[in-house]
Amino acid sequence: MRAFIFSLDSFIAFTLVLVAIYSLVFFSTVPSVYYSTITQANFLAKDAIYTLQNTPAPDSEGQSLFDLVINGNEDIIHEYLDPLIPRQFGFEIIVGKDNVKYSTKDDDTTHHKRTVDRVYSSAHGVYIGYTDDFSFGEVPYGYITCEGDTVPCDPPPYIYEPGKPEVKMVRLAVFT
Repeated sequence: MRAFIFSLDSFIAFTLVLVAIYSLVFFSTVPSVYYSTITQANFLAKDAIYTLQNTPAPDSEGQSLFDLVINGNEDIIHEYLDPLIPRQFGFEIIVGKDNVKYSTKDDDTTHHKRTVDRVYSSAHGVYIGYTDDFSFGEVPYGYITCEGDTVPCDPPPYIYEPGKPEVKMVRLAVFT
């Protein structure tokens, strides 16, 4: 009987020690001072990506602002993206692994933050497009007969050039 109580007592003590260690690790790793800023920066990045992807670009057929921004169009960045991010934050647009298309760190004309002091948070978007224009050519299907009762002749050549599709990961990083 004593062995059972001693085993139960040691098991409860071990469980309490594990809970205490887990609590210390959990609360020491959460950056509570910057948590609200990190959350705000992340929401700003997500909202800006969503807005750029769903806003049609002016004077362009079928393109969104997102298409123009990832190609490095600084006029579009200053006109549409600057108002979305408050001035106390800085931001950069990174295409692929480390191809920085735009950064407020390098722009002398911006009023946004230019250095990373505390917080760096980002959101991702996927760009799917073509590097070359595609052409459908002429459609070869139609009613073509050569002499007699519906004897088909050789259809005209069908030239379809699909272009080169590309997929890019785009990251909008917001920092303070």
